[in-house]
Amino acid sequence: MVDLGKVSYAIGFDEINFDYIRYPSDGDMANAAFTRSGDLTKSAMMTKFYAYLGGHMRDAHIPSSADLFGMTTSNTDDLGIGQILESALLHFDYVAPMVYPSHYPPNFNGWKNPNLVPYEIIKFAMSRGVERANALEAKEAGFVASTSTPKFAATGKYAHRLRAWIQDFDYGKEYTEADVRAQKKGVYDAGLTSWMTWDPSNKYTPSAYDRE
Repeated sequence: MVDLGKVSYAIGFDEINFDYIRYPSDGDMANAAFTRSGDLTKSAMMTKFYAYLGGHMRDAHIPSSADLFGMTTSNTDDLGIGQILESALLHFDYVAPMVYPSHYPPNFNGWKNPNLVPYEIIKFAMSRGVERANALEAKEAGFVASTSTPKFAATGKYAHRLRAWIQDFDYGKEYTEADVRAQKKGVYDAGLTSWMTWDPSNKYTPSAYDRE
């Protein structure tokens, strides 16, 4: 993967995006064996892999990013796939949680059908991501919360690495221009400025996007 990233960058791509870097969750999991993990947990193994990929890209001066499940911003466990938000933030230039509203379970954070509240889902998910990114920055700086005036305020070092994946595809409902714009607003209202949008068929909604 490192060699492929270097070759792709040399061709002319301006960033290498790593997708699906996780343990599997589907298929015949009963017969899945991870013999090279040893005694390491899934999250520890993935952290090593992030360090390997991100480290080699940085050594080669190649911008890199990683896609994560959307719920990594709100879950503190590894979701059974080894993905922990903070681990990825440490090793990639950008981290892109796939916060597609259609992929959140019923009653998530009190929303009966998350698919019907795209703005709320995106704003909540990315706001949690920002909070955790800033907490990671504070931890690295040695700041410990106390009753005294904090000597450290997050600058956004890691928060600025967050870049949401939003959806422009129908899943469970038709996604309209209003739905796409609601997601973008959710990103902005979480204090972020970057997002990417996805449709597996590459049929996007032109009216949902503004020309620069």
